Amino acid sequence: MPEATSTPSPEQQLLEQVVLQAEDLPEGLVQVSAIASPNEDAAQAAANPEEELARLESWGRLFGYDVTFLPGPDSPPDLAVVGVNSTASIYVTSEGASASFADDVEAARSQDWALSYPDLVDLDIREMERPQLADQIVWIRIAGHQEEASGSLYMEDFVVLREGRLRGFLRVTLLFPASASPDDYLEETTNLAARQVERMDAALGES
Repeated sequence: MPEATSTPSPEQQLLEQVVLQAEDLPEGLVQVSAIASPNEDAAQAAANPEEELARLESWGRLFGYDVTFLPGPDSPPDLAVVGVNSTASIYVTSEGASASFADDVEAARSQDWALSYPDLVDLDIREMERPQLADQIVWIRIAGHQEEASGSLYMEDFVVLREGRLRGFLRVTLLFPASASPDDYLEETTNLAARQVERMDAALGES
């Protein structure tokens, strides 16, 4: 007999519609993972799982979901967006989602980015201003040249979002010619963040 499969919870079904889908992304990116994240599983990654679980529950977190996209075998060789991670989590109240947002933002701003990117030359770290995109948003861009100053410009955008009682996160990896500037090519990530917020608003309207 085939194994029985459990039906996803209503929260998971909602969040599956909140994260970015293949049709939202540049042609050539394909989904390589999808991870459901109940509180118990999310807490296991922390140094103190019991303490982390209590913190998640204090925020009223109900569930989380995470998808990752990478270039597929038929992707164009000049693809600018070479990786996207889209996550979403839902909370009982907007206040709980805002508390989670603030925690993520504090972690991002205190991150030792230079230690995280030892192979990049001329590392540039800045916050991009796009307050109109969501109820709350912080966008940090990490940029640097690969291997040497003449190498391709590698950029990663970390975008933390809150819309109502939903919290989202985007990690967008981009690769551009060496002559590009960290201030260039904002449209790609802006459009992806706007699309996720559209999905968040649609889900909130249906819930």
